[in-house]
Amino acid sequence: MGYDYYISPDDYARAEANGIKRKTVEARIWVLGWEKGRAITLPPKRQYSRKKWLPIAQQNGIPERIFYNRVCKGWLPERAATQPLLTQAEKTAKMKANNPAKRVYPQALIDQAAAYGISRNTFQKRVESGWDWERAASEPLISLQERGRRGVQTLRQQRGDINALIFNERVVPNDGSSD
Repeated sequence: MGYDYYISPDDYARAEANGIKRKTVEARIWVLGWEKGRAITLPPKRQYSRKKWLPIAQQNGIPERIFYNRVCKGWLPERAATQPLLTQAEKTAKMKANNPAKRVYPQALIDQAAAYGISRNTFQKRVESGWDWERAASEPLISLQERGRRGVQTLRQQRGDINALIFNERVVPNDGSSD
């Protein structure tokens, strides 16, 4: 089944009856690859004029960049131009993790982790990597020296003695015979 790129005069008439311009129909079918039925029946999105709201936003102390960011996030231009910016204190209060409705982990576990010297970030990373909550909050941090020892031990288990390759030490297999 081939794709129908031909737009008949009847298709243009149906599109115009639905409030769709000729250029829009052509772009939808020829450039965007829409099916003809959808291209001539789906009305275009309503575009809001932002030019009249930009001076109002600037009068209200809202920078142009923030105004356009708000509109792109789905705000109506009127709200984006008139709603005042949050103060730093309001932003901080809004973002605080002490809001129980937004809390993912129980506060008791976070406090327990803090008692062991485990930061909230370390606790979250442990949970994200598969640790259960209790273990992530109660297992103490590993020192740098211990991390190094464990790394060397794992390397030797996986690759053998790499120093033999670096320092050209010959490893003589012990076959039980003596010279």
